[in-house]
Amino acid sequence: MIAAIGLLLVFLVSALFLIQGKRRSNGSQDKKQSSNEPKDSKPKSYSKSEVAEHNKRDDCWIIIKDKVYDVTSYVEEHLGGAPF
Repeated sequence: MIAAIGLLLVFLVSALFLIQGKRRSNGSQDKKQSSNEPKDSKPKSYSKSEVAEHNKRDDCWIIIKDKVYDVTSYVEEHLGGAPF
């Protein structure tokens, strides 16, 4: 009789953990689906004249293959033009 009650108790506790695990995984899937949706489907575009305004050591942008890159953090590391 004690063994039967013990088995029943183990079964109920196991079922409880399985149910909670499914609830957590379903909730995380809902969050993942909503986070995969694009926030802004259209990327920001800049004209060449806008990019040309960012031509200083502390504000430097470049265009490579029609894409704009902010390289300000790299300017000080680049050896081009720096005295030896």
